[in-house]
Amino acid sequence: MKRLWIACAILALLLGATLWQGLSAIDYLEDMAVSLENAQDLVEEKEDWGQARQISEEVFSTWENHKFHLHATMNHRDIDQVLFSIQAVRQYLQLEEMDQYVAANAQLAAQLRLLVELEQPTLENIL
Repeated sequence: MKRLWIACAILALLLGATLWQGLSAIDYLEDMAVSLENAQDLVEEKEDWGQARQISEEVFSTWENHKFHLHATMNHRDIDQVLFSIQAVRQYLQLEEMDQYVAANAQLAAQLRLLVELEQPTLENIL
């Protein structure tokens, strides 16, 4: 009987750790997507490329800080697509090309939101 309780405790610990890592990833990925949308609004409404660049670099820095966690817990193909989109957004920010920047930035925000959706503890994600 003691083995059963130990096994249940280990299972509960693993479940808690899994939920914690998923919810923490959801928090910072959603924050990143919102920040990118704010940067895009600055460019579209005020053409404030400097502030948009600063906000975007903060998002890219957050990505770099969490890269190990994301590589360890997510599909590498999804991570590679985000990295490619980050490079595109950086390039269009530097060139200050409005249309291409808006498209690349929207795509990057959508990819981050997709990662959020993949981390949510829903039945379809568990099964």
